[in-house]
Amino acid sequence: WSVGLKTAVAPQGTSITENQLVLLRRYHPQVECFFDSDAAGQKAALRFLPLALKAGLEARFFTLPGEAKLDPDLLFLERGIAAHDELRQGAQSAMAYACRSFLPQPGRSSAEERARAAQSVVEIVAASESATVRSSLFGEAARHLWLEPNILEREFQTLAAPRRRPPTAAPTPEAPAPSPAGSAPAPAQNPEYHLLLLCLHFEALGKPLSAALPHDWIDTGHPAGVLLNRFINEFAHGDWPGRDNLDHLLESPEERTLVAALLFETPVIDDPVKVAQEGLRQLRARALEPRLRQIELALANPRADSESDPISLLKERSELQRQLRHPVPLVAVI
Repeated sequence: WSVGLKTAVAPQGTSITENQLVLLRRYHPQVECFFDSDAAGQKAALRFLPLALKAGLEARFFTLPGEAKLDPDLLFLERGIAAHDELRQGAQSAMAYACRSFLPQPGRSSAEERARAAQSVVEIVAASESATVRSSLFGEAARHLWLEPNILEREFQTLAAPRRRPPTAAPTPEAPAPSPAGSAPAPAQNPEYHLLLLCLHFEALGKPLSAALPHDWIDTGHPAGVLLNRFINEFAHGDWPGRDNLDHLLESPEERTLVAALLFETPVIDDPVKVAQEGLRQLRARALEPRLRQIELALANPRADSESDPISLLKERSELQRQLRHPVPLVAVI
């Protein structure tokens, strides 16, 4: 800021959140990233990248040629705004930066090393909610990793299959009926679908839902999850425009069709808060129970090389069981 960069933002590395990036996207869809070039800076950059993709931001990274170390503060103190202009000309794309971080010398790497790098890149790109963006990023990453693009696509399909499988939990008695014929495909038994409907028809629930529902509980592998994630972010920051003014929040014809179908419904729900709590319970169970099963397996089959000791696992199991026993608190006035 002191040298003339009036659009600079200092998120302090690991403290940046998805909600902050969603707000940043409102000002501009592109960001230039200027992290320290040491191991901690690289780790922070790779943590930032999937959050940026999920928020819909296009990121470019400033680096110095070769192995030169980069400290943004010192660089600007010594050279001022001119340093920014030079770095900008050689900025790396998100995929170029990520691939270089995971696989600095692809030509000298073994097939196993390239496979590990490919998996790491796919996990980052999977954060994007746009199939078009993912396809483009996979194509670029494949060139940097010296791989065929379809290999990354196949890795993504393998990664995405479990989290995109429709939930099998039965709807609660108070749950609204499925969408009318001809509406966008939305799994009627999906808790995201029902919570989204509640946000649209009982808007006073939006703010307390945003406080009670962590973003990582939401499955964004289908339109209802994408919209619920976006809407509770609006509620959380006090920016909810009301159900009749949602055009600027809908980014695809599929999303518009789904919202129109939900608004068309007239749900008969005696206790919306109770229905919302049941939806939160289902989301929490889906998020926490896999880890609980993992702990049970680790305790039943202890390994000498395990990083977690049994005492820590028992404590974590006890805490997860405690959370699953208690209802998710939700304070709302309807």
